[in-house]
Amino acid sequence: MKKNVDELLERKDHCTLSVPLNNLWIQHAIDEIYDTMQSPEHYRIIDDDVLYVHSWLYPWGGDPRRCYLHLYYNDEMKAHAIDRFNRKLIAYKEEVALGKPNAEHKEQYEAFFIVTTTKDIIEKYFDDLKNSLDMKRLRMHTIETVDGRLFVQFIALIITSALRREMQTSKLSEKYTVRKLLLEMDPLTKIRYAGKYGQILTEITKPQREILELLKTEAPGST
Repeated sequence: MKKNVDELLERKDHCTLSVPLNNLWIQHAIDEIYDTMQSPEHYRIIDDDVLYVHSWLYPWGGDPRRCYLHLYYNDEMKAHAIDRFNRKLIAYKEEVALGKPNAEHKEQYEAFFIVTTTKDIIEKYFDDLKNSLDMKRLRMHTIETVDGRLFVQFIALIITSALRREMQTSKLSEKYTVRKLLLEMDPLTKIRYAGKYGQILTEITKPQREILELLKTEAPGST
């Protein structure tokens, strides 16, 4: 590409070129404006598309020629790209989990998964994320929101994994899945009153009391 640009500038031709993002100098240019990319001063609406546009003078070559570099960022397209990626990731996981891998996806399996034949822990974690933790798809328009959602999901997954471990130790896993246990405990509610009335706990059912005892956990407000 450099040779083509040099020739165009040598002939003093005016042109606009699309530059592949895998060029190292483009990646460095993006890094320079990354923190200010979504500032209001760069906000543009072009043909009903919302874009963030950065343009600046960019001298070209050892004997600098006058060029301009224009960078465009479409936040909505990024959100759709993340959604497509998650859809594909879940599809790849299901292919592996069902024992029906697609040879064309071998590179993706190796990049994103650790596959074992003796444990189903990875599958359980994915099931937790998809069902118990409601992470079937991300419909968000900023990277900050996506990062926040992923962080909360990660913490929730840690807590869910710890609960599953305690259920296995106490033999509760023979009777409940994590989801069923949480649904069983869901009606248990602590009500707080203002002033001197303090707080009360709704009546504990027999299954709920059994779960608390096996997990060696006291009911909220019982101490």
